[in-house]
Amino acid sequence: MTWPNGTRCFYQPYNATTCLLIKEELPNGKAIVYSYNEKGGLLEMRSQDRSGAYSYATISCTGPARYKSSSGHTAELSYESRLITGAFKKKHHKESRSLPFWLMTRADNPYYANTATYNERTQLLSYNGMMKGKKKNLGMKNMITILFILFDE
Repeated sequence: MTWPNGTRCFYQPYNATTCLLIKEELPNGKAIVYSYNEKGGLLEMRSQDRSGAYSYATISCTGPARYKSSSGHTAELSYESRLITGAFKKKHHKESRSLPFWLMTRADNPYYANTATYNERTQLLSYNGMMKGKKKNLGMKNMITILFILFDE
């Protein structure tokens, strides 16, 4: 899959319904490579050149929703379980399905604390991204890129 900005994503089938992201080739010539355990859980993200000859930084999963970078920075994410239910018509009768999924509600690292709340339709209601020790709101962009602070060395 290629995104409009030129990023190319490569996936590997995991089971009948799931594929795992294994590599992103970025427009700047670098790549992010993902490795997983036997249950499909993320083990590590590695920033490297496209050939894999040079590794710039890694982020390792150290526990459920806990991460540590090769530079020693840490981050912790919190999630909330939600269930989406929908009804649809199939042939001559109605059916309904429910799909469980997780929403990120908090992201913490040594520098930032970010929280988000959602309504019953999973639309974002509020977001608060604060630099720790300061009363400065950092905006929505920080919640999305919380882990990339780990790559700073």
